[in-house]
Amino acid sequence: QQGLTQRDLIPQFGSESAVSMFLAGQRKLTLEQLRRLSARFKLPADVFLARERRERCLARVAAERRNYAK
Repeated sequence: QQGLTQRDLIPQFGSESAVSMFLAGQRKLTLEQLRRLSARFKLPADVFLARERRERCLARVAAERRNYAK
């Protein structure tokens, strides 16, 4: 959100594809990624865990809606 691109997060994730997969909800954060994100943004790791939980919840709701519409 801070004017960052996926490329800017490569040091924290290891690769651009890892960034992309996480942002798309296809991959969870590793402990090392949590540590690196926390250090870079000077935020507690639970901030990033809360986002991950919220994303999983939204994905679950969307899947339930798709199944209900069938």
